[in-house]
Amino acid sequence: MPIRTLKRALFLLVLPLSLACGSDSSSTPDSGSTSIDSGLPSSAEVTIKRDSYGIPYISANTDFGAMFSLGYASAQDRLLYMNLMALGIQGRT
Repeated sequence: MPIRTLKRALFLLVLPLSLACGSDSSSTPDSGSTSIDSGLPSSAEVTIKRDSYGIPYISANTDFGAMFSLGYASAQDRLLYMNLMALGIQGRT
């Protein structure tokens, strides 16, 4: 079998397992409040609060802080999918 076929077969076996494990409630970010300190200017104050369903509510005093925290919350929720997408685009799946 060619290596490319083996990679696709492995991907098709691993993907459902990772999705099944990813739907576990322990993999969702903690509900509550998160303050982000690194990567932001000292004047930006950002807080991400999540409700019981895990939906993020962002409060920031600057536009940059709001955009940065939106990316931070997205990465918390979808890091596995973003990595798989990047690998797929590079042809390394």
